[in-house]
Amino acid sequence: MKVLILTIFSDNDIYNEMLNVQRKYIHNDDNIDAYFITFDENLEEDIKIIDDIIYVKGKETHINILYKTMKSLNYIINTLGQTYDYVVRANISTVINFENLFNYLTTCPKTNLYTGGKLEILRWHLAPHEISESKQNQRNSFSGLKYIQGFGIILLNKF
Repeated sequence: MKVLILTIFSDNDIYNEMLNVQRKYIHNDDNIDAYFITFDENLEEDIKIIDDIIYVKGKETHINILYKTMKSLNYIINTLGQTYDYVVRANISTVINFENLFNYLTTCPKTNLYTGGKLEILRWHLAPHEISESKQNQRNSFSGLKYIQGFGIILLNKF
């Protein structure tokens, strides 16, 4: 079983300390590829990968979590051509027990899996100051989308 872990964080002192802790264990399993995702307002391109960090062009805000997650996942699958059995999206403060994760995944369905924290419905529009007006309109089309909120989201990479 091949698993992709995407961990979101903001580039600041406390999260960078958590990043250093995460890096000490997250790359120790051959069945797991792991990237950390953050925003960089100064990027010339939409996405840039340096080592295990994916930088997405944009402003770091709470409401942009979905955007940076989807941009990164799309890039890994469609640009890098990587395939995985499962994708896990976590927060930088989430410590994952790989043995428990793999044991849980063996009990999960092989299709139509989207699980994690509490299921919510996106009910807000994004603020106009975020990134650009064209991307603003594109992201507002997510309004009404059901999503899982919380520290961990698991989905199949069979869309």
